[in-house]
Amino acid sequence: ALRGWLDARGWVEVQTPLLVEGTCPDVAVGSFEVGGAGYLVTSTEYQIKRLMAAGADGAPGMPQVYTLGANFRPGDIGERHNPEFTMLEWARAGATMREVEAEAEALIRGAWEALGRPEVRRGGVKIGIGEAWERRTVKEVLSAVCGAPVGGFGLEALRGAVARGGQGLNVPEAFTGEAQDLVSWLLAEAEAGWGGVTGAARPMWLVDWPAYMTPSAARDPDDPEVAIRSELFIAGLEIADGFPFLSDAALQERLFEEERARRARLGLPEVTADRRYLEALRRGLPPGAGMAMGVDRLCMILTGAAEIREVMAFAWGDR
Repeated sequence: ALRGWLDARGWVEVQTPLLVEGTCPDVAVGSFEVGGAGYLVTSTEYQIKRLMAAGADGAPGMPQVYTLGANFRPGDIGERHNPEFTMLEWARAGATMREVEAEAEALIRGAWEALGRPEVRRGGVKIGIGEAWERRTVKEVLSAVCGAPVGGFGLEALRGAVARGGQGLNVPEAFTGEAQDLVSWLLAEAEAGWGGVTGAARPMWLVDWPAYMTPSAARDPDDPEVAIRSELFIAGLEIADGFPFLSDAALQERLFEEERARRARLGLPEVTADRRYLEALRRGLPPGAGMAMGVDRLCMILTGAAEIREVMAFAWGDR
């Protein structure tokens, strides 16, 4: 159903490498290094955008591309995490973020209809996939968690909201030194409650993210501390994440270096960023937007599975 929806509307499926020379330097994304050959791919975002960018001879790139295959990220192994997982990623030249959100909604509803199930439930909760989906900003969610308005994404603004709020938050000291860490902790607190609602639960778009948490997304022209990014949650599970293209090669390179420097401060492994992606940006990437969707987690939602291993023929421990 996912492939059929995209194929019928002009997207072209491409097969991209599982082993790549450069990887994502984002501190929130781990990479499997394979000897001296490179890294197992964490996402096909860079490869898709390379195909969409102008060629070395000036030829135009591909306007609509998608991939559906394995990605790899080391980390927790649990009910919703597996280091090898299946991702659908698609992008379209000229698309706005709202249009890509609508594409994601159509894809998920189409998959649900293909299963022929009258309703979807997770943990006894009915999921309102056929209803209007919710939309909240990161600042709204952080304000609710803190119990006080969050006016900005700077560290002092966040600390101030935590201190003013009446929620009695006990933030671990390890998460209070940098704004990105504090936002991550507060969002994790919010996520813990999103899957435990009673009655009908509608899918929710979480939008307008701190720019420092999304190094490859376009910035809001009216607020440079905000990145235009949409993350989809259904019954407490993060299902999809997307944003408009950041096509400024110099800015992208600077953001990559900032992430690499932050990795060093945090004692994380040094990684090589994707230089071919930066070269493609210098040749010219048209305006557009794209999204990545976790197919295993979508299968969990649509089938009512409690753990990700239930929708995998071979989970990590079965290798």
